[in-house]
Amino acid sequence: DVSEAYARGGYAGVGFVVDRTTEVVGVDIDKLVAHKHQSEVKQVLLSLARSGTYVEWSPSGTGLRAFLLGNLPFTGKNNRTLGVEVYGDGRYLTVTGARLPDVGVSLVASQSAIDEIIGIVFPPLTPAVRGLNDQPATATVTSLSDAEVLHRARAAKNGAMFTMLWEGRW
Repeated sequence: DVSEAYARGGYAGVGFVVDRTTEVVGVDIDKLVAHKHQSEVKQVLLSLARSGTYVEWSPSGTGLRAFLLGNLPFTGKNNRTLGVEVYGDGRYLTVTGARLPDVGVSLVASQSAIDEIIGIVFPPLTPAVRGLNDQPATATVTSLSDAEVLHRARAAKNGAMFTMLWEGRW
């Protein structure tokens, strides 16, 4: 039994696999103590605080883990720049039980907090710059055969990289 093994000691916590059917979403904030991206991470923390959900220290003691009830439009993502991960399916997450003071003692259904966190951590991509005239690129028609195109690609300055990619050796 998990609770008996944990009670015997030697473990930093227990864990479980988040699964889309349980609607549990895990938010993991790494290295909170010395975070470079204070404003974005502060926004995530404020969203969690407003939700009233369970938030605890991570096993390292330098990060936070929160659990909410809701759904993600993806299984999980990691923003390495911010040090924030969000998971809703197929990910094992530890639970330390080291709950932060003045936060919820149980998981709270808060789709609005989940959506807000996704918007902060994974903002929509802006369209790529097209060029000075802001016109879409047009396709170029060529009379070269496939073999000639491949020959030119292999003979190019980065031909060795192209060949490795073409042969599936990346």
